[in-house]
Amino acid sequence: MSITLLIVLSALATYVWRAGGVIIGARLPVQSALFHWLSCVAFALLAGLMSRVLVFPAGVLAETSLSARLAAMVVGFSIFLLLGRRVVLATLAAATVFGMLIYTGF
Repeated sequence: MSITLLIVLSALATYVWRAGGVIIGARLPVQSALFHWLSCVAFALLAGLMSRVLVFPAGVLAETSLSARLAAMVVGFSIFLLLGRRVVLATLAAATVFGMLIYTGF
């Protein structure tokens, strides 16, 4: 099989499920228990993936200290909560702190 065919098949497999989610999600009332449950599952998956990357990183991130990664996460989350849930500011703050800690050899 060619690499192009594999990429196309992978994209189709991904987008079929996304399209199904959009179709089902458009018909669910936002206030329904099922919609709330699906939102909770989505946030739980995201939190699990973030925790895995934070605690068990791969690649270049694995060469950094856990304390630097945790400090950047705490700063980012604190900025997110203190400044009115502004994702961009929190991300920039966490990246800046992480970069400074890595640059100083922390």
